[in-house]
Amino acid sequence: MGRAGPASADVTSAARAPRSEGRVPKVFLRRAIGALLYERCSPLELGAGVAVGTIVGMTPFYGLHLCLAVALAALLRVNMAGAALATQISNPLFAPVLVLASVRVGTLLGVGAAAAPIGPLGGGPGFLRAWLVGGVILGAGAGLVLGAAAGGIRALFLSRSRAAGAPGRP
Repeated sequence: MGRAGPASADVTSAARAPRSEGRVPKVFLRRAIGALLYERCSPLELGAGVAVGTIVGMTPFYGLHLCLAVALAALLRVNMAGAALATQISNPLFAPVLVLASVRVGTLLGVGAAAAPIGPLGGGPGFLRAWLVGGVILGAGAGLVLGAAAGGIRALFLSRSRAAGAPGRP
């Protein structure tokens, strides 16, 4: 004869709990995009934040991209969320191409060209200088394009929300 004690209550409540394992990335992405769209900022502030994040994301400071981008965005008074998300341009899918292109641009400009290569990709201070200079230059170009796109999307969102009569939006 079974007694319904605390252990059986835990089992039944666990069986009834909704599972949200597959929804976590979708909910996170929706909240991140919503934060960018609904945050009180101008299209120029969002575009500048994305540009700052893109430039920082193409530098060799892996592990510090997020901190550097948010600090620079706060210093420049631009959108910090846009800067933080834009640093993800250096994700594992794009990073090898971005690193090689940045080093190539830096080397073409004469930065780090005299450094002897170490390993298959090179290395040492000359390699890092070429990566830094090339990354900033490529990041500025990509940041200009991505920042303009983000600012344009923000302006479009603002005009649509104003036309719909959404109160409280800038």
